[in-house]
Amino acid sequence: MSVIENGSEREFGRDTLLDRAVHMTFKVAAIGIVFLIVAVAPSVAYLCRKEWLAEGSWFMAAASLLVPLALGLFAATVLRRFDVDLRDDRVFRRFVLGFVAVLFVCQAFVLIGARFSTGWDVWWLTLPRAYTHGDYLSESSVYFGGYPNQLFLYALFSAADMACGALGVSSYPVLVAVGCLCVTIALAACLYVARELWGPRGALMFAPVAFVYLGLNGWIMVPYSDSIGMFFTSAILCCYVCARTPLRRAAGMTAFTVVGYMIKPTIVFLVFAVVLLMVPRAFRTLGEWRTNGLDGAKARGVAAAAGASVLFAVALWCGCSAVKAWSFDADPDRAFSMTHFLMMGANDAAGGGYSLDDVEYSYSFDCPRDRSRANIERWVRRVQEMGPAGVASLGLRKALTNFSDGTFAWECEGDFYLQQRGRIGVVQDWYGTGEVGARRGSGLEYEVFCQVCWIATLIGCAAAPRCGGGRRAAVQLSLLMLMVFLLVFEARARYVFLFAPYFVLLAVPGWMRIWDGVCMLVNRRLEGRC
Repeated sequence: MSVIENGSEREFGRDTLLDRAVHMTFKVAAIGIVFLIVAVAPSVAYLCRKEWLAEGSWFMAAASLLVPLALGLFAATVLRRFDVDLRDDRVFRRFVLGFVAVLFVCQAFVLIGARFSTGWDVWWLTLPRAYTHGDYLSESSVYFGGYPNQLFLYALFSAADMACGALGVSSYPVLVAVGCLCVTIALAACLYVARELWGPRGALMFAPVAFVYLGLNGWIMVPYSDSIGMFFTSAILCCYVCARTPLRRAAGMTAFTVVGYMIKPTIVFLVFAVVLLMVPRAFRTLGEWRTNGLDGAKARGVAAAAGASVLFAVALWCGCSAVKAWSFDADPDRAFSMTHFLMMGANDAAGGGYSLDDVEYSYSFDCPRDRSRANIERWVRRVQEMGPAGVASLGLRKALTNFSDGTFAWECEGDFYLQQRGRIGVVQDWYGTGEVGARRGSGLEYEVFCQVCWIATLIGCAAAPRCGGGRRAAVQLSLLMLMVFLLVFEARARYVFLFAPYFVLLAVPGWMRIWDGVCMLVNRRLEGRC
């Protein structure tokens, strides 16, 4: 297993007790999810359950064991047959550019073949500004008043619509293409992260899964915060892992976090994880300074990084807030607080997911303080009525809802297919676009493929050794935060998609370990016969 090849071992590589605890907790969580998929999902009813995935979980789990073997064979073949030195920055840059070019061409083919327009929240965000401020003014006031986190993305979409209108073209396919570009750049950034953490072989094992499973995932056809948000989660991680100076690292992470938060609030998990894991290292550094004296250069570097972060954060926050204010004049008193989503997360009848009754209940209160108090009271009442056994049962079903579907609940949003615009039948049949639900020859093969990749990813996470130091622990902790968030608040598998590159990155050392173990076993058998 390769260790950290670049970066500062003193800053990142030495594991603290907290790093080890995070690593073991994440491994247990990955093992637990695999167990739920294989042993529990076939016999439990939960939100967005897909019969064809739940019933065939044993078969797909067995098939997923072939994934690390195929990836190991691919990496070994490339490194030995083509004599490629991906440690060379220029060679690796060409590799990444080729990855980006081929992936974007394939995404264009997918969009031409199976593109569609969808409903639910995407319909509001892609609605032209003339309608939200005209015929749909009252409805828009209700929607954006309740969900002000959508205003920044709506402002960006409105600006794109105005520009496309001036050129005489439709903005919807342009927004879809932008989402595809965000996913492509995100995966390219994660290739650099994979090389930095796991070496050239790790980058080669990451690339195929990232390409076919994430880069050509059905969600790239949906212009929404999930595909666009993946760019920010990956950019934050790339800055954290690959930036060569503390100032660049802090400035980059701050900039992408502030802007990303305006698009998808859960993007902040990685920064929270980094800050939390810095605490024991900060105490250790202070102890060293007390013993050996203050390191002036390092202190100045920390101060410069902190100052730049604060300035960036304030400037970007003010700028993004101004953009939100331009997009739509929403009533701040109508905004749903976190207590609303906490209340929905405890709705046993709705499986802990979206509930129209809960939405109408929250809308019935005009005062934000009264609304939050009523949400908390209903949440407490629901928890008391369920009791410990009921809470555990709901938590189990929410875990299955969030993490048992490798397609990230593809087609499970309301009014998913409004208008079919694809032109290539074989691509439409692969994704099953145009009809909700999968069958053989129309989406089933795609969903089975995604499930196999997802289970293989979880197995890789569970098998991964402790390597990568504090950077690995930060990624693991951010995913643990995501898991807790989705278990406590509203359950929605789609929220996992923008963090999917993190899961695949953490699976890489596990796949390398499995491949090395199989190779060692085969060599021993061959030596025994000789």
